[in-house]
Amino acid sequence: MNSVSSYATHRGITYPIAGEMDEKFTPVLDAFIANVSRGEENGAAVCVEIDGHKVVDLWGGYRDRTFRDRWERDTIVCTMSVTKA
Repeated sequence: MNSVSSYATHRGITYPIAGEMDEKFTPVLDAFIANVSRGEENGAAVCVEIDGHKVVDLWGGYRDRTFRDRWERDTIVCTMSVTKA
């Protein structure tokens, strides 16, 4: 997997994007950057595994509303209702 170091911007704020991914999954990185660029999230993360092998592990933005604390690989989030379908 390749290291990712990028950024997204929204309303003058730069959101750092980091992680690792297989280059075949560049469209996932593009979609992640586009999502962060819309400003709907302060921070986010996505991890994709295929057949037990991690192919995408991305995180970016901030974990606070003051845009000081960066979202990290191990940032803890609340996941209520994510399994309802």
